[in-house]
This record gives sequence, C-alpha cells and structure tokens, in this order.
Amino acid sequence: MEYVDGPVSAKTDNLWPAEVRLLDAVRRLQPCHLIDKDSEPSSQDIEGWTDSNRTIRSEMLRRLLLHGHLNESTKEISLNAVSVRGAIITDELDLSDESISVRLTLDHCKIEGIDATRTTFTQRAEFSGANFIRTARFERAIFSQVAWFDKTTFAQNADFEGATFTEVAWFDKTTFIQDASFNKATFAELVSFRSATFSKDAWFSELTFDADAWFRGAYFTQFAVFDKTTFAQDAAFRDAAFAHHTSFSEATFTQEAGFDKTTFAQEASFREATFTRKASFNSAIAHLLNFSEAVFNSPELGSFAAETVCLDGTKFRSRIRFTALCKSLNMAHAQFDEGGHLQVRGASITFPGAEFLARTIIADPGDAPFTDEFFSAAEVTMEGELAEGLKALRGTKTSITDLRSANVKDMVLSSINLTDCHFLGAHGIDTLRIDSSCDMRSSKELPGRWRLPNSRRKIIVEELNFRKPNHRTSATPTPAIAATADTQTLQEGAPAAALDIATIYRDLRRGLESSKNEPGAADFYYGEMEMRRRSTDTAWAERVLLWLYWAVSGYGLRALRAFSMVALVIVGAGVIFSTVGIAPPSDPAAIARSIDVTAEMIVRPPEVPTVVDASTLPDSVAAVSPTTAVPSVSVTRSTGVITDPTPEPQEPPNIGDGFELAARNSVVLLRNPGDRVALTPVGTVTDITLRLLTPVLLGLGLLALRGRTKR
Repeated sequence: MEYVDGPVSAKTDNLWPAEVRLLDAVRRLQPCHLIDKDSEPSSQDIEGWTDSNRTIRSEMLRRLLLHGHLNESTKEISLNAVSVRGAIITDELDLSDESISVRLTLDHCKIEGIDATRTTFTQRAEFSGANFIRTARFERAIFSQVAWFDKTTFAQNADFEGATFTEVAWFDKTTFIQDASFNKATFAELVSFRSATFSKDAWFSELTFDADAWFRGAYFTQFAVFDKTTFAQDAAFRDAAFAHHTSFSEATFTQEAGFDKTTFAQEASFREATFTRKASFNSAIAHLLNFSEAVFNSPELGSFAAETVCLDGTKFRSRIRFTALCKSLNMAHAQFDEGGHLQVRGASITFPGAEFLARTIIADPGDAPFTDEFFSAAEVTMEGELAEGLKALRGTKTSITDLRSANVKDMVLSSINLTDCHFLGAHGIDTLRIDSSCDMRSSKELPGRWRLPNSRRKIIVEELNFRKPNHRTSATPTPAIAATADTQTLQEGAPAAALDIATIYRDLRRGLESSKNEPGAADFYYGEMEMRRRSTDTAWAERVLLWLYWAVSGYGLRALRAFSMVALVIVGAGVIFSTVGIAPPSDPAAIARSIDVTAEMIVRPPEVPTVVDASTLPDSVAAVSPTTAVPSVSVTRSTGVITDPTPEPQEPPNIGDGFELAARNSVVLLRNPGDRVALTPVGTVTDITLRLLTPVLLGLGLLALRGRTKR
C-alpha cells in the first residue's frame, strides 16, 4: 500500500472533523477528547461506535506520527505528542519498520487494525481501553518506555512475538478474544497481566521475564503455554484460572513462583521445570498437576488438591513439605535428597524406583485441611465440577500400592492403607517405620485354611498372592523385568518366591523392633517363618522342624496353642499311665510273714590283780598296783520271732492315679527322689517325654505372652 509522506497540513489536507480537532490539540500540546474525559465506555460500547464525527483515518494518523504537522504561519514542522480519546481509527494503522519518537496515546479508541511489526516506540505508548477490531501485530516491536495495554480488547489475534519491553508493561484487565502470542518476547521490567482474560490460546513460550511477572486473577480459557520461559524474578499467578491445558514445561523460576489459589481445570504441566527458590501452590486446585522431571529447591509447596499429581522423576533438593488431596499420586523415580513431610489425603500413591535419602514422613492428615472454603475459588471459576469431584475424596484414606525398587530408608508411614502395597524389590525396608494406625491385610483373607479366631495377623499382598490356589510356587525368584530406554522396573503381578517374601517380612520386623514395637513385629516374624516353612528352597529337615514349631506354638507366638499342647500332653500321658504306663503290683502271698531275730553279744570280763615282789621294783612303780587283762568272749543269744501282719491286696492303678502322676511329673524336670511308682518301659518313655516336653511348651507359651505384652 502506498502512503503519502510528509507532515500533516490543515490547509492542504482535506481533514475530517475529528482530524481537525486532533491536529488542533496537538498544536496546543493538549490531549484530544472526542468523548467525555471521565467516561469509561465498555468494549461492547466501543465496538458499536459509528459516529463519523469521531473518525480519524489511519493514513492521516500515520503521517502525523512519522512526519509531524506543518505550522502554516512559521512553516515549521513540529510534534511532541499525539493523545486522543474516544476516536474511531479506520483501516489498518501501518507503522511497521518505523520508529515512533513521540508519545502516543490512543485511549479508549476503536482501532480497525494495527501493524507495528519491528516498530520502535522510543516514547511511552498507551493503548488503555482501546479496542482492536482486527489483528494487532507487534512482532519484534521495541517499547523503550512504558507500554500501556490495560483494559484493552483484542478482538482478533494479538501478536507480540519477539517484542521487547524495556520498561514496565501493563496488560491489566486486558481481553484477548482470539490467540495471544508473546513467544520469545522480553520483558526487562515489571509486566502485569492482572485480571486479564485469554479467551483463546495464550502463547508465552521461550520468553524472558527479567523482572516480576504478575498474572494475578488472570483467566485462560484455552491453552496457555509457558514452555521454556524464564522468570528471573517473582512469578505471581495467585487467583488465576486455567480452563484448559496449561504448560510450563522446561520453565525456569529463579525467584518465587506463586500459584496460590490457582485453578487448573485440565492438566497443568510443569515437566522439567526448575524452581530455584520458593514455589507455592497453596490452595491450588487442578485436574492434573504434572511435575515430572522437575527440580525443586523450595522447602514447602503448601496445600493443594488435584485428581492426579505426577512427581515422576522429580528432584527435591531441599527438605520438602506439602499437603495434597488427590486421587492418585505418582512418584516413580522421584528423588528426595533431604527427605520431607508429605501429608496426602485420598490418594493411591505409587513410587517405584523412588529414592528417599533422608527421613521422610508420609501421613494422612484426614479431611481437616480441606474445608468447603478451600474449594470456593474453583466453584466460581469452574462451575464446581472439579471441586465437587475433589470434595468426594475427602472421605477416602490414603493408600500406598507400589514400593518396588524404591529406596525407603528411614521412611515413616502413618495412617496409610497398605492393604495393596507391593514391597517386593524395595530397598531399606529394615529401616521403614509403619505405625499402628496403618491398615494392612489380615490373615483371614488367606484362602483354603482353617483358622482360629485369635490367630489373625497382618500380612502383605505378596503372601496373599503366593497363597492363592492357582499360584505356581517357584523354587527360585522369577521377577519379570520390563526394559525401557532409561529404566528397568518390575512388572505388575510378577511372581514372588517364598524366600523373597520371607526377606520382606524379616526387614519389616527389624524396622518395628528397632522402634521398640515388639508386639507389632510379632506378626511379621510369623509371616517370615511361614514363608520359610512353605519354601521349596528350605532344606527338608529345617522344614520339618519349622512345621513342628508352628504346630506346637505358632512359632512361639500363639500362647493358647502352646498351653493347649501342654494340656494335651498331660492328658495323653495320663491315659498312658492309666493303661500301660504303671507296672502291676506284686503277689501279697510271696511276702515273708515272720522273721527269727538273733543277736551276737561280746562279753568282756573284769581285769585280775597281779601278785609281784615289791622289793624288786623301783619305788615309783611299787606304789602302783599291777593288773592282768582277761580276753573278751563272744556269746550268741536268740531274742525271739517277729511276725508281720497279713498284707492287704493291692489294687491296680486307675485313671485318676494316671492323671495325678502325669500332672505331678509334668512340672518336675528330674525324677522325684521320693516315693516312686514302678513304671513299665512305655511308662518310662512317657515319663521322660512328659518331663522334657511340658517345660518346653510352657516356656513357649510364656514366650508368646511376653511377645504380645512386651514394651
């Protein structure tokens, strides 16, 4: 299109009434008000304007902006600013590849179209309240001063791709009825899109926000794409609403990223995004929050709700804390460098291959954090559909279904449903803490086994699958491996060998024992022994021993079974003693009835004095009278006959005697040195067995009681 160049002249140019008024205002360095300066016409009002008295041709405005106006009296060309309010600018205003060196203000104007491709605005450019009827092109335009597009309406596409905003850019309450493209644009200073409305796709890919970017209260009806965008300062999306797919893939948030009370009706993708500082999603609501492969340095994400939260491959560099209400939480291969505190409600959590490198707490906080007020914003912006679906999740307890290949060292689980949790392949289970508020499967679900009511115990899903009738018991583990480009994971339903399950139980038991929860660890010990007993890899002798250990005392954990075995042993011994265990009594007639008693007595006679001549003895000896000893004499004498009374006949042992003997001997480890009952060989064996078994069984019963009451 060919244009007439040169300054605008009131004398030579055939100016329309509105153009005359504009030229006069420019000469007097004043704004041109074609409508009341205090009026605020709506976009619909502006679109319906047809008043010819307020119409300005785009060609005349272009000449005025590029070449100024001619002063007829002085023949000087001058121009300082062009400011008009309420004008109707016909046709397309073509400013492409030009430099606008004057301040331009088109306030509440109806602009048919504008082409400012590669245009440089060296002064302030203001389009506040303007209505662009056709496509507005600002591709690679440069705004050297403040750019005002607040309350502006773009009825067709708004193209700012590659534009540069050196100073502040205002798009508050702007309405983009068709596509809005800011791809590869640069905002050197603050940019504000507060309460802006994007009725079609909004493109902000590969652009740079060197200063704060405000999108508070913005509404995105269709796709909103911020891929590979850099937010060098704060990014504020508080109270924003995204009605369709939203993507921040590979975006970089250098400072604070605020998504508080933001609503995402569809997927919000932050795949491979980097959050260098604080990231806040407090009271945010989404259909799907996708943080796969993202990197977080934020210590807290706040409380948010979503049907699905994806943290696959996400890296948390600092200790993280968040509270989430969701239907599913996927954390495959996520990495928690310093652990965290994750409070999750209603979700089915899976984190195969995840690494928790420090103490991490996963707990269900209940429905208290998610009141009706929490969903108020979503109910207004999304007609309540998403909010109602999330509200229904508040009554569901959180569950974990997959720990396979994960490093769960020092993890603590509280109030979590573990009934369908797969532990096979997890690492660090021996330091995993499972408190008593967690739900696990019960042994009453095991098929094909008669159980006593008090024999219930906690089991894991691997044992339940192993004990199913159609399960093939393999002597060696045969995990199914699915190879992918970057990882290998265990497939769902991979068969588990008994010893693998025993290892899981052993590690779970150690974790509870280290936290001094001996009663809780007892169930896992029982499961470990059960799997060892049922494994075909266990030696047959050991399996026999384990079978006996299970039968008599439930591996030292079933006190009633042990005490029942004590009673059974005593009853059995009593029956044996009463029948064939005690030897029959001897014949009373064979006993001697009288005894002839004799005694042998020794008699010693008195000593006899000896006669000696005293004159021949010394004087000292002569004073003593000498004597002579007489030898002793043995005499046998009968003392009479002792006659015994006739013995009464002895009755054979009855059943009471047998049970009395069994009960008495059951508590005596060694043979009683007192009165003994003559036993048959069978009775002797029974007696020895009774004396050995009963203390052992009593000990196992007491051990079982101790295991259930130990603190």
